[in-house]
Amino acid sequence: ASASGASTPRSAGAGLVFLPGAPEIARLQQTLRASLPSALSARLHVVPLHGQLSGEEQRRAFDPAPFGMTKLVLATNVAETSLTIPDFVAVFDSGRSKKLAFDEKTQLASLRLGGCSLASAAQRKGRAGRGRPGSGVRLYTAAESAANQPAPDPPGLQPAPPARRARPALPPRPARGPAQPRAATPSPPA
Repeated sequence: ASASGASTPRSAGAGLVFLPGAPEIARLQQTLRASLPSALSARLHVVPLHGQLSGEEQRRAFDPAPFGMTKLVLATNVAETSLTIPDFVAVFDSGRSKKLAFDEKTQLASLRLGGCSLASAAQRKGRAGRGRPGSGVRLYTAAESAANQPAPDPPGLQPAPPARRARPALPPRPARGPAQPRAATPSPPA
């Protein structure tokens, strides 16, 4: 209640949509602008959230929607576990994500589109209802889930090749080859 005794309207809550990457977020933003009736579009506060945005742009996802508007955050898997935004009451999961993968043949790492893991799907659904009751909606069928979703996510360092992960821990190669004279080798302490 406000100082005058009248009750203050409570926000309807915010929505969170999980998409695989920044290009998909931009396309959905454009689609929403182009296809929603202007009266509805005027009440929707769309906020992108992905790793290519500056910290300041990412912080906008934490701000409440302007008065009379509903916030809709379009996010990549950055919003899965690393943050909690209490006003989410609805989560929509595309079931897709981009993961870093290493190609042994080319020795290059790249982002690959695929299904999110079952653990990620559970994390995504759990983003709704942190501050008040909410629900999660998976935008894919059980058959698609079984066919496209790997069980666990690999550890964070897994996409890089083992040699690249270990390289910083190895000492530099000696200036001389392995046939280094024994006299140049330091003696152990007595």
